[in-house]
Amino acid sequence: MVWTYKPISERLALGCLLGLGILTRLPLLHWFTAETTDGVMCLTYFQQHWYEVPRFVIFPGYPSLLRLGEVVHLSGETWGRLLAAFFGVATAWPLWRMVRRLVSVETAFLACAAFLLSPLPWIWSLRVMPDTMFLFLLWAALERFQAAWDAPRDGKAITWGCVWALAALFTRPEGIFLVLVAVALLVRNGRRSWAAALAVSPVLLWALPGTGEIMHHVFQAFREGGVEIEDPVSHLLGGFWVYTTQPVWVYSPLLTFLAGGGVFHILAAGDGNGKFWRRVVLPLLTILFFLKMIPTNYQDRHLLPFLPAACALFAIQLEKLWHVWHERYGDLGALWRRNLLSTAVLSYLMVFAIAVLVVQRDSFGDLRRNAEFLRFLPADARVFSDEIIKTSFWSGRPLEFWDPSQQNLRSGDFLVFHTFYTPRLSWLENTLHENHQLEPVRSDGSYVVPLLTDLMEDPALQNRPRAVSYRFEPQIFNTRMYRVVKAYINPRFAGKMGKK
Repeated sequence: MVWTYKPISERLALGCLLGLGILTRLPLLHWFTAETTDGVMCLTYFQQHWYEVPRFVIFPGYPSLLRLGEVVHLSGETWGRLLAAFFGVATAWPLWRMVRRLVSVETAFLACAAFLLSPLPWIWSLRVMPDTMFLFLLWAALERFQAAWDAPRDGKAITWGCVWALAALFTRPEGIFLVLVAVALLVRNGRRSWAAALAVSPVLLWALPGTGEIMHHVFQAFREGGVEIEDPVSHLLGGFWVYTTQPVWVYSPLLTFLAGGGVFHILAAGDGNGKFWRRVVLPLLTILFFLKMIPTNYQDRHLLPFLPAACALFAIQLEKLWHVWHERYGDLGALWRRNLLSTAVLSYLMVFAIAVLVVQRDSFGDLRRNAEFLRFLPADARVFSDEIIKTSFWSGRPLEFWDPSQQNLRSGDFLVFHTFYTPRLSWLENTLHENHQLEPVRSDGSYVVPLLTDLMEDPALQNRPRAVSYRFEPQIFNTRMYRVVKAYINPRFAGKMGKK
């Protein structure tokens, strides 16, 4: 009997992708022990003065959805992670539709599976962060724009594209570029009245409370980044180097290499899909790429918006290889070679993601465990800390910021210090012990290996391109709590400050 190749159905492929997304997210929803500062700021977005901390840009889209968790009586963190997981898995849908216009069902399935197993969307689907929501909105808008590009009279496609673009604008500042693409496409399709209405839509964002303050911090972040740049040329070259080399590590070497081959094929494509990628997708991603290099900071998650494009280009190259192998080796030979190559890519991604889950699970875990202990202190206890946002959130109580220059401690006060925020913690503790009688109350530690950029012991490396050189070096952190038994035992300080 002669073996014949039978392609899988789209329904089966989509069902397998949905199952893969759910199985890799839902059981791990509470895997990470703590949230990032951005995540906690999303959870506390509607509390007063949430935006007073500079350099953090949280737009209202994701925090607004977090408030819906109150309706179903879910904790903010659980609901926030469910939302992140939903959008992380849902991004595979617009990616599938865009890739299916270019390749076969099997190749599209492999591209979407590579996306779901990649460590970046996997990890950030398990944290309270707006990244996966923006990722979904970005590619959902592009997918609808592509449909409108192919069918200018399809009002439904361009309408949904505009909806996703506006939602992206309310989620991340980069959404403004999607709105500009929507305006240009509306003009191209002869809908100039729609384009005029959409062009003024960013004004709606400014009408929201606190948005002016947010945008002030957006420009402040870029301005501070510019001030820190002593040599702009060297900075741009360094930024270009880190953003072009790190996908080899973060996306996997083989996927990146194959995606590079896919670029040449999409540039040479003469159909409507090729033109859309050349005139819309690639220029938009190029603009976002260079904008990432203006501030002096770098995190691997900044590469997340470009990952679906890498998976699509990987699929194009894999499809080309399939046709070459099919002509040379027939159905069975081509199938073995494609499956072997795909297994290598998917295995690398899965092993990498599992390693990240294991060694980066406890980021900020020591701070959270220490903060939760504060719940058991008397309600009138005064607590000073060098970190307010997360410690106050997890402790459920107001804190006073610790400034070494202020000397207003009283007996019975509590001090909480974290090595990430107080690098010279040993020196500070020695100084405090010289002037106060302190009693250790609690000490918590955490351990992180930054396979994907994470917390760094050295503040000079935090969110900086040089941090990628320390991916395999363990970072150890500690949060310590003290109770002031007696304040100002040093007469020099007692005489200076007087009795409190």
